[in-house]
Amino acid sequence: MSLGRQPSGPTSADVVTISVTVLDSTEVQAAILQYSVDSSPWVNITMSSAGDIYSANIPAQTAGAAVTYRIVAYDTLGNMAVSSEQSYEVQAEGPTEPTEPTTPVEPAPGPGPQDLSSTYMMLAGVGLTMIVILVMVFQRKRRM
Repeated sequence: MSLGRQPSGPTSADVVTISVTVLDSTEVQAAILQYSVDSSPWVNITMSSAGDIYSANIPAQTAGAAVTYRIVAYDTLGNMAVSSEQSYEVQAEGPTEPTEPTTPVEPAPGPGPQDLSSTYMMLAGVGLTMIVILVMVFQRKRRM
């Protein structure tokens, strides 16, 4: 499963869209977004699909809230896969207009937006973990 979140740094005014690519050797029956706010019980939302891409929205939350989420996917054979938990903290909504004139700031030297290798490595690790889990589930089913 390859997870995405939009916006990446949500404020208290933002509905957060979680998307995931779910692949299975059989047909995917359902994908469920589970989220928890400040360690409350999990809330389940059935994700809508467009091909292999599933998405659902987490409603806007109050500033400072810690939101944890994960995806649970089921295939038509009854197998289940669960993604690792992801989280974000809701930021306060910023002012709509600056109250003082702003001075342009030069970007600090360092990696730019093209330096995504660590993100790709993390996504590859998540994908590999999901493949290992699916293989283990299929092997267990064959033994039964």
